[in-house]
Amino acid sequence: MSSDQTLRIWDLKGSNFSNPLILYDHEEEIVTASSQGSLLASMDTEGTILVRDLNNSSDILNTMRINKSYETGFLLFNNKVQNELFVFFNNELEVYDGDGRVI
Repeated sequence: MSSDQTLRIWDLKGSNFSNPLILYDHEEEIVTASSQGSLLASMDTEGTILVRDLNNSSDILNTMRINKSYETGFLLFNNKVQNELFVFFNNELEVYDGDGRVI
């Protein structure tokens, strides 16, 4: 993608879907996703979290796994600390750094 292009992950106002960016990563259904700059984190029903750089969509930067069964989950990038990811599941919270390690 060239630097003069704008990447839109979801744009409910626009209707230009002629050149969509389609990513095939997860084997299971994606339940939540979050973005920060060019980073996109997504989590599936099996607890697999993938973080990719959308400037080079073929590269997955990190793969993380929640090793507990969960009923609900949510991802959120930290607005104050770049590349820090909050992972909420059930009644727990884990914080991951940019390398995919639990803080």
